Amino acid sequence: MIIIGPITLALGAPAFGFAIAGIWNPVFGWVSLACGLVFGALAVWGGTALGGRTLNRRWPEVLAEVSSES
Repeated sequence: MIIIGPITLALGAPAFGFAIAGIWNPVFGWVSLACGLVFGALAVWGGTALGGRTLNRRWPEVLAEVSSES
């Protein structure tokens, strides 16, 4: 959380900045929407790829934890 929080804020800053500028000029509102969609799609793709690699690396421990009987 300490690492991901600032990264998320930094990646979302352009969309937020354009949204604020969109108050005065509506074109920036549309630019903000495009930035949000692009950065959101990249975040989903990157998170899925990173999570998949982490799961592949730790799969034996996950399988052992899930399949152990209490």
